[in-house]
Amino acid sequence: MREMQTDLRQKLQKVLGFAAISLAIVLIDQATKAWVARSLWPPDSHRAVTVIPGLLEFRAAMNTGAAFSLFQRHPGLLAAIASLLALAVLVWRFAFPPPDTLGRLALGFIFGGAVGNLIDRFRLGYVVDFIRAHWRQYSWPTFNVADSCICVGIGLFFVSTWLASRVERNAAAPAGRPPRAP
Repeated sequence: MREMQTDLRQKLQKVLGFAAISLAIVLIDQATKAWVARSLWPPDSHRAVTVIPGLLEFRAAMNTGAAFSLFQRHPGLLAAIASLLALAVLVWRFAFPPPDTLGRLALGFIFGGAVGNLIDRFRLGYVVDFIRAHWRQYSWPTFNVADSCICVGIGLFFVSTWLASRVERNAAAPAGRPPRAP
């Protein structure tokens, strides 16, 4: 009985950790977008905050499309696809729970970022972007905190998967033989 309670407690802690990470990302994302709406709106006002001169600034932008402003003429379809992807991450988290903290952190980042942008899509009909990285004539598409968290989450998920495959491979190595290099 005690073992079952311990197992249940550990599962609950992992679920609460996922929820806390996701909620923190949504709150930070929405808080930064509220700041943009107060300080840098409207997008064509040319108001900007220079963070690193010549490299990084905050400037309001309305993104009716997907990543990098793709598919701008289909906001309803994008909202539906984004909702399905967020739901897929949630189902993945519970159907195939990552065994390691890094994997759970990754899914929390992805889900939190997806929800942050979905709130904008449903509430405003577009996503508020404001982080603009540029160098001389080269410019990265404008993005936001949610976009960053999704990208970081995907990167962390790949690292987690790679590390898990190394552990599996090393555990499967015959005794007396050194594990294979990646």
